[in-house]
Amino acid sequence: MPSRTSERPGAPDVLVVGGGIIGLVTAWRAAGRGLTAAVVDPDPGGGAARVAAG
Repeated sequence: MPSRTSERPGAPDVLVVGGGIIGLVTAWRAAGRGLTAAVVDPDPGGGAARVAAG
């Protein structure tokens, strides 16, 4: 299991830029490994995820 190495209390272990399908899966997998993850998306709901849905 990975250990937390952040020097700042409350800081996430993983920062994912982009809340599309790849970003969300990356954050989900990191959380499944015991890491904390933060997702930052400048345009929620936009991008390729909307196009790929259908």
